[in-house]
Amino acid sequence: MILLLGDLRKEALKKTNSHPSPSNPVFVAKRENIFGKRMFGTKAQFCDNGKIHDLAIECDATGVSDPCLFIRIDCKTVMQVKRLRWKFRGNHTIMVDDLAVDVYWDVHNWLFDTSSGNAVFMFKTSFSAEKLWASQPIADPNLDWSSSSQRIGDKLQGLGFSLILYAWKNE
Repeated sequence: MILLLGDLRKEALKKTNSHPSPSNPVFVAKRENIFGKRMFGTKAQFCDNGKIHDLAIECDATGVSDPCLFIRIDCKTVMQVKRLRWKFRGNHTIMVDDLAVDVYWDVHNWLFDTSSGNAVFMFKTSFSAEKLWASQPIADPNLDWSSSSQRIGDKLQGLGFSLILYAWKNE
């Protein structure tokens, strides 16, 4: 078993005298520092075969009595947090490409820290077992458990992605 990082896959396999594995790599997590004054943006792909989305976070907390937080995916507002001074940490579930994505945020440093602190956002794909079983067709008594669990395993592969964003304000 070899862990390959980067884009020089052929060179790494050649140096280690290894053969490529028959299974494709799975993207598990991405961590990124983003900078801005009011708008913070990046690109995100929430599943292996999914579309690459433009992700934008907007928060104007300076000089505003009641700051709000907006999260947009492909220019569409998918989440808004009002009364941010009371809800500076929280979570919410949004739908992206028919996939539930849990959004966690912590903007305490933006609102209450006098030094230049960062905010943390995490986008984590989630798919509950109940939804997965409900999406399965009614079981055929002639099918064995191993083939059914294999189909479910195929669906679950690549669904555990986390995007962690550290948002730094440029004042």
